Amino acid sequence: MSKSVLNKKKSLKGNVTKIKDKVKDKLNGAEIQLYSKKWEQFSEDLSKIFDNILANCEDEETDKFIEEQLSIQEDIDEIWLSINSQLIKPNSDTMSQHSNGENVKLSKLSLPFFNGNIQDWLSFSDLFKASVHNNENLTGSMKLQYLKGLLTGDASRVIQSITISDANYLTAWTLLEDRFSNKRDQVFAHLKRFMSMPALQSDSASSVLNLIDTTYERVRSLQTLGYEVEQFAEVMFVYMLLQKLDASSKLWFEREFNKSKEIPSLKELLDFLKNYARTSQSSRTSTNLKCNVYSKNTSLVISNVKNSKPKCAFCNNDNHAIYKCEEFLKLSVNDKIQFLKQKSLCFNCFKGHNARICNSKGNCKKCFKRHNTLIHFDQGRNATSFGTTSVNIRDEVNLEPSQQVSNHSSLNPAANIFQMFPNNDPSFGSPLLLWERSSYNDAEKCVLLSTSTLLISNSEGESLPVKAILDSGACCNLISENLVGLLGVERQKTDAVNSCLNGASVRVKTQLKTDISNRKGDYIKKIDLLVVPKITGVTPSKCLDISALNLPPNITLADPHFHKPGKIDLLLGNEYFCEFLRPGQCRVPNSQLILQKFCLWFPG
Repeated sequence: MSKSVLNKKKSLKGNVTKIKDKVKDKLNGAEIQLYSKKWEQFSEDLSKIFDNILANCEDEETDKFIEEQLSIQEDIDEIWLSINSQLIKPNSDTMSQHSNGENVKLSKLSLPFFNGNIQDWLSFSDLFKASVHNNENLTGSMKLQYLKGLLTGDASRVIQSITISDANYLTAWTLLEDRFSNKRDQVFAHLKRFMSMPALQSDSASSVLNLIDTTYERVRSLQTLGYEVEQFAEVMFVYMLLQKLDASSKLWFEREFNKSKEIPSLKELLDFLKNYARTSQSSRTSTNLKCNVYSKNTSLVISNVKNSKPKCAFCNNDNHAIYKCEEFLKLSVNDKIQFLKQKSLCFNCFKGHNARICNSKGNCKKCFKRHNTLIHFDQGRNATSFGTTSVNIRDEVNLEPSQQVSNHSSLNPAANIFQMFPNNDPSFGSPLLLWERSSYNDAEKCVLLSTSTLLISNSEGESLPVKAILDSGACCNLISENLVGLLGVERQKTDAVNSCLNGASVRVKTQLKTDISNRKGDYIKKIDLLVVPKITGVTPSKCLDISALNLPPNITLADPHFHKPGKIDLLLGNEYFCEFLRPGQCRVPNSQLILQKFCLWFPG
């Protein structure tokens, strides 16, 4: 081994010992700055020197050098703690007195930031208490200012709304302790990090040292929390057993042991699981309701399907189905559709369910669209234009607004498209809905979903604009993961199956509740939302030319940018679609556009 390397080690060790003794005394601002730089250099030199030593030493000397490195590292850590404990002590460089009171210029604080990772809370808390919390020379407002400056991410949001004042500091500190001082969560976080350490891919000294450092760090953290390694077998069993539980069982565990922040014994956990299993078994029912998302726009539908003998819905004859009924076949296409609407029958298979959840693989044999051939219209008539998009107007089919759906060609052969507008006309005084019938054969068609710009509240009570879909075929309300991340609203656990017509399914595990309001601010409602990865793609798929639309000048659009492609992060289901729909229509002059009265987004 090179003699120069050993000399560097000896020199480093001597310098560390000398500085360690000096920083124990009172330091001025210049000394603090000097020793802070030396501490950074010590840490860098230590790593380089011992990487060189361990790469060239004999095998029997490895343990000795590792112990020596750890000993020097502990001395370097003590230097850092001593420097930081004196960083904000009052002196001539940091204090200035004024006749009208004490005005303290805050010095720069070299403490680690805390981002809300619970396993880092203990070290951050100890350092902050030693440097700031227990410093009697600082006022409450100064301590709070330091605290806010060291928090990021989730931790910062906990006290973001608290204003800086002497009285508010203890309130802010208590909120943080309540949030992150959960002993059970801290222990499990350290165990998780320890057990998720990657296996060594080589026998390099640096990899082994990193493994040792991480292990010692976990052990010291657990000892600080009151758990010695020799007494840790039961805690390990409890932790590993909890990792094997499903989401629902974990939720009940948290409810059962929520009052105590201590780790339960293995016996307590096993007794809980026995009672949980017994309760779960006895509470089962014969009815199996399955929650699925069937619409293209990801809508949840509850179904309890029963097999029954085919029966004609038109003449109530048990000998044939409706599509073989001679009386039904004699009706005109318009009369057939009116009957299907009255009986709420599927436009595709003529059975008693919504067309968008129809499992039939059959389509119209004439136009190959998603409806029965018996209610097919001749597509060559009544064509008109919508900007750059060609559409067909079907006067023969006069569907009620409450029966329109946002997913094109799902329920009816006319494949409606529609868009919501609010109205400033005093005669209406409420939002309006615009729809037209799209062409089956036009390659340039672009279906519009019922979108509107809403305001949604984040964790701080602030309102953020969001583009939302109102879907009459959805029986629940959805929010995208992307929007949840922006809001920072706390989630609750749930369990639902999110599936689509193509057979793909995603389990929904979280939900949240927040306020949704109109842009004017005079309507607000707290709504439950299921969290899904994505609701739909960008809509519309392309920018539309709306210059040909003859909209009245007194109309304010619910979605001012409905004609421009935009991301959808919110979906409100049938409950709100039906609630907001109101009687009343008017036709735009010199246009085929129909304005339908709505009652949610009032004029802004």
